[in-house]
Amino acid sequence: MKKINLMLILLALSVCAYAQGLDFAKGSWKDAVAQAKKEKKLLYVDFYTTWCGPCKVMAAQIFPQQAAGDKYNKLFVNYKIDAEKGEGIALAAKYKVKGYPTNLYIDPTNETVVYSVMGSTDVEGFLSRADIAMMEKKDPMQWKDYEAKFNKGNRSKEFLIAFLEKAERLDKDNDKVLDAYVDQYVMGKANEENIKFLIKNTRTLDNKSIAFLAQNRELVNKLYADKRADYFSTWSELLPYKTLQKAIANKDQRLLKTIEEGIKNYGIKESGISGILYYRKEYYNQTGDDEAGWKASLDEANFISAISTSELDRLDQAQYKDVRASVLAQVKAAGATEDQYETSVEATLAKYPEMKKPATNNAAESLNEIAWRVFERKQKDKQAVQMALAWSKRSLELTKGSSTWPMFADTYAKLLYVNGVREQ
Repeated sequence: MKKINLMLILLALSVCAYAQGLDFAKGSWKDAVAQAKKEKKLLYVDFYTTWCGPCKVMAAQIFPQQAAGDKYNKLFVNYKIDAEKGEGIALAAKYKVKGYPTNLYIDPTNETVVYSVMGSTDVEGFLSRADIAMMEKKDPMQWKDYEAKFNKGNRSKEFLIAFLEKAERLDKDNDKVLDAYVDQYVMGKANEENIKFLIKNTRTLDNKSIAFLAQNRELVNKLYADKRADYFSTWSELLPYKTLQKAIANKDQRLLKTIEEGIKNYGIKESGISGILYYRKEYYNQTGDDEAGWKASLDEANFISAISTSELDRLDQAQYKDVRASVLAQVKAAGATEDQYETSVEATLAKYPEMKKPATNNAAESLNEIAWRVFERKQKDKQAVQMALAWSKRSLELTKGSSTWPMFADTYAKLLYVNGVREQ
């Protein structure tokens, strides 16, 4: 069972006048590569799956827009492929696709990736991706060339900026380079140029930049007052997850402590309901430590299941403000006019009522996910099944009457079956 992300903001808005959007090439992968070679263009590839919510958002809201079509049809040969069907399976493995949607910009002459990015985005972000791909194509230096120069001691401002830009384009770990930039050009200089540069380039908690920005939080909020009243809180919310990704990629358990201390020391708002327990669970499970992963999953599930309904209601009310602000931001990005803001936000929230109870649905989703993991991996462990039944039942109680209840009920039914219950 795939984990359900209840907080996907699926904007079903008629605020943009669609015209000619992306023109996707037909036929096989070989045909698409041949066409790109013939037209001397990069090949833009959208790896998607049929169950992927963000993929559907991109297909329905981004690809049909004229601005997207004007740029992409000119610069690329566009190609869509289901990563779980046909030749898409082998291609997803070849290009190490780990999530959806994944967008690859490929040089057809050798079928190598020029630029790769995962996740959905708005139209502005989608157009920006095209620009980045073209910049990456023109960069005469590869990542290894930048690393070599850095390791030989190059610390010129121009080089470090170029290196950080390269890291952003390729979604590479930039913390060592960022630390060098902070040491050389930032310390003690809390001005607009430095603040905005660091906001753009700080992606994890494992660097010197985050401490500098936290110390100058008021200036950060002042410089970005047009976006959010407390911009630092919104911006920093993703840093723990990015740090987790780095920890998993490097199998660096030390970074779990970095996450915990960062959240505490810098007043970073936790996006999940179980805090550091979530990061521990994900780290151990994704790095293959089954015993530690199971213990961390158990800790998280027991913590969440003990949260009272009244406390979840309180959290729902507090988090709903942020949810509404996020919907409004996406409405604006989608091109709505000011007089459409309120009605568009209400239309979205009405279509996806789960968004009105973010904490409750977060709790239910987490309990369901861990319960399902028991069904998949620990079916013979009666004690584990009994605990999972309790977690699964709680997820049903929290989502009664919602669109996600049937999926959670499926988990509960399978656990009952494993436990020997055939009728209920």
